[in-house]
Amino acid sequence: MNEPKLPQHLTETTWNRILAQEEWEAEQCLIESINFEEDEACDLRFVQVIIRDCRLNNSSIKRLNALDVRFENCDLSNVDFSKSSIHRVVFERCKLVGTIFQGSSLGDVTFESCKMNFSLFNETKLKHVLFNQCDLEQSDFYAVTHQFLQFEQCRLSGLQMQQTDLTTLDLRSSQFTHLTVDLERLKGCRVNMEQALILSSLLGIRIE
Repeated sequence: MNEPKLPQHLTETTWNRILAQEEWEAEQCLIESINFEEDEACDLRFVQVIIRDCRLNNSSIKRLNALDVRFENCDLSNVDFSKSSIHRVVFERCKLVGTIFQGSSLGDVTFESCKMNFSLFNETKLKHVLFNQCDLEQSDFYAVTHQFLQFEQCRLSGLQMQQTDLTTLDLRSSQFTHLTVDLERLKGCRVNMEQALILSSLLGIRIE
């Protein structure tokens, strides 16, 4: 997992200053404590940026191009990040309830201690992506293609992973009471004994 490459010193900037430019981009910047709720800013480009304590919920930020970025303690609930390119990015202690990543490409991305219920990763490409201590209940990973996808100590009840290959996944440290998966794609998935009993119900097996 490659971490974001950030310079030691970042220049503070504001959201309005970014949007005032002809091309919406920020490089080697710190964006802190701004509110940009229920608005639209598509085709943004962020390179070597820290975004901290910001509220961007219910906004449309489609086709975001983010490289070497950290989101820290931000509210990104219901943000539409569809068709974005997100690489070497960390989301730490962020709220991403209902956030949409559909059709995006994520590489070397870490979600750390994030609340992500009902988030949508439909038809995304994930490479070296880690969810650590995240709440992903009722989230949708339909038709995801992935390499080195990890779930560590996450809550996964209600997670939907239809049309997604589970062969290389290790779910043993996470918790769930039920999943929606394709049985033919489940072979090889690593689970603990309790999880195996839960998944056996998908086969119609009754253990008494």
